[in-house]
Amino acid sequence: MALVQARRQLALRAAAADVTKAGVGLAEAQAALAAAQAGSDKLALAKAQLAVREAEVALASARSDRSQLTQGPAAVTLAAAQAEVDKKRLALAEAQAALAGTRLVAPFDGTILQTYAIAGSQLTANTKVLTLANLKSLQVLASVDETAIRRVAVGQSAQVTFDALPGRSLRGQVTAVPLQGALQGGVTVYEAPIALSGAQELPLLVGMTANVQIQVGQAANALLVPTMALQRRGNSYQVLTPNPADPAAPQAVAVEVGLSDGVNTQIVRGLSLGDKVLVQLQASQSNTFNMPGMGAFGPVAGGGQTGGQQRNQPASR
Repeated sequence: MALVQARRQLALRAAAADVTKAGVGLAEAQAALAAAQAGSDKLALAKAQLAVREAEVALASARSDRSQLTQGPAAVTLAAAQAEVDKKRLALAEAQAALAGTRLVAPFDGTILQTYAIAGSQLTANTKVLTLANLKSLQVLASVDETAIRRVAVGQSAQVTFDALPGRSLRGQVTAVPLQGALQGGVTVYEAPIALSGAQELPLLVGMTANVQIQVGQAANALLVPTMALQRRGNSYQVLTPNPADPAAPQAVAVEVGLSDGVNTQIVRGLSLGDKVLVQLQASQSNTFNMPGMGAFGPVAGGGQTGGQQRNQPASR
């Protein structure tokens, strides 16, 4: 912009000089005309008159050029020039964007796990180029079905084990609860991210199978029964208890369940400490358990059981 202004000032000065020069030429031509008019030479007079006319034309042209420079270009000319400038700027912006698109910048420091393109490949905006992972901050995506996802909340603690590392477990924490799930085997499943503590100390790799238990609640001195002992009846549960009068015909007792870790389930109402329940196993065996009391558990689980024979087993706490 400064360069354009400087050039315009130079052009104005040159135009002013041309006007001055044309004015001097006109004065000289007028003086020559006056001298020719005083003489008797008609040819000299005609030449002097022509010179005056040419000087007047030159002065008028110089003044017109100076006026145009002073007033600036016409509106149409200026608009056309501005449109051309805008066009060039747009082309420059597009070229810069295309250049920037040739560089891949990771949003975080990480390790490239896999590449999908080679030098010279034709890429589009949707082309998958590489897979990048931050191996210093691993997390587990826990698959939670639709019956339990409402009980999962951000900040809940979790216990995580890995099939590849038997006997080792890590503590985790739920960092988010997804709002949308995906259909898997006819059941909607939600992938909840679990942040791990102490993962740097284990030789974990991306894609390893993990087993996650999320603690969605806690109960002290809870009354527990084996989850296998529960039988669902509509929206309620029941357990079978031994019938002293007829051992072959156990009694059904309605119960209200609470928390569960999948193995044991809390009984809120319907049984008392020391009561025995019948567990019916698929292998045609069943066990009678005394009621233990303790615990903190994960998602509620339950289901039907098959019939079988029963035998007593000592109770445990």
